[in-house]
Amino acid sequence: MSEIRTDTISAANGTDPVTLTKQSAAKAWVKGSSAAALLDSFGVSSGVDNGVGNYTFSFTSSFVNSDYACSATPQSGNDRCATVQGNTTSSSTIEIFDASAGTNADHNPHGVYFGDLA
Repeated sequence: MSEIRTDTISAANGTDPVTLTKQSAAKAWVKGSSAAALLDSFGVSSGVDNGVGNYTFSFTSSFVNSDYACSATPQSGNDRCATVQGNTTSSSTIEIFDASAGTNADHNPHGVYFGDLA
């Protein structure tokens, strides 16, 4: 059996991260603010606040189609849930709903995305 040990993996230029294309690792993830600012992310270039509890995040690299797997959650709060909708190859929308209030609510959205990149 072969074994590879390393501290760093980088692109051929030695400084950029490697490009994940056909692996099962998450291709993008985001921790956004309640105003869609990127608090931390990978593979996400920007966020847009579409209104109360509705956020669209754009990817740095497009997926091959809009059928990628994704999951989202609000940062915190009782009775709050998040859904992912409106997926395109270049962006995804997270919507946060507060069941106690019966309306959308502004809370830091988190999302993770799996699939093949174009």
